[in-house]
Amino acid sequence: MKRLAFSLLALSGVALAACGTSGTSGGGTPSPAAPARFSYGPFTAQYQISSHTRVQQDIQGQVQVSEFGLVYFLSVSAADEEGVTRLTMTLDSVPQLSGPLFSPSTGADAAGTTFTGILSPGGEILDFQASNTTNTLVEQLRPGLSRFFPRVPLGGVEAGQAWTDSVEISSESGGLDILVEATAQFQAHDWGDRNGVRALSASSDTDYTLSGGGMQGGSEITIDGTGVSHGGFFLGADGRFLGGASADTAHMSAFVVAMGMDIPILQTRVDTVAVVR
Repeated sequence: MKRLAFSLLALSGVALAACGTSGTSGGGTPSPAAPARFSYGPFTAQYQISSHTRVQQDIQGQVQVSEFGLVYFLSVSAADEEGVTRLTMTLDSVPQLSGPLFSPSTGADAAGTTFTGILSPGGEILDFQASNTTNTLVEQLRPGLSRFFPRVPLGGVEAGQAWTDSVEISSESGGLDILVEATAQFQAHDWGDRNGVRALSASSDTDYTLSGGGMQGGSEITIDGTGVSHGGFFLGADGRFLGGASADTAHMSAFVVAMGMDIPILQTRVDTVAVVR
């Protein structure tokens, strides 16, 4: 049987983890002092986002493996307009894109796509819209980009504080409609220096379930499973998200209705987000 073309690219942004991400020092400008509490504020930044996903399927005793690779650059502007923070995100370029879901031109065609919305002080993006709704990669990325910023309490977050956030994400992958329901436990740590920027470090542990299905290759398929994600991230004293990384493992089962056959699926994924300017 042909392997399922399946990858949860839309999970990026559910949780992030600490790794070698970069900040900027603002061209010699003194770093802001650590505030009592962090909240998102007006800022500009460009991020490099990298993702690698490995999907292993066991089809009647035959193990099949698919690899998905993605690197893209995202420019973000959050500007104060009469007390509302207007958000614009631009997909600048996609230097790396590989995997069975994408054609060679998918990344180039996605470049230039803009996403707009309103950014709350807690990191929620309201009225999120994309300028391109036909590109496969854009549709895969849009749910995760709508959750790009780690959520913090509306009153802000201080060193040592713990909080919880729950989310539902709907996405389409290879003809399958998937619903992910996740609960993340967050823990803020201490203020420190992040490449010349005062930054609050935090970590997260996320548990999620997924379910859904659809038609693929003329066959009706249902999907269910569970997963965990561990990560960490950095929040700047200047109101910026300074990046992070996550490691994710999901155990799933795909049921092919016409054949009455279950296909076990193991998916592992690593995401990193780095500020490049």
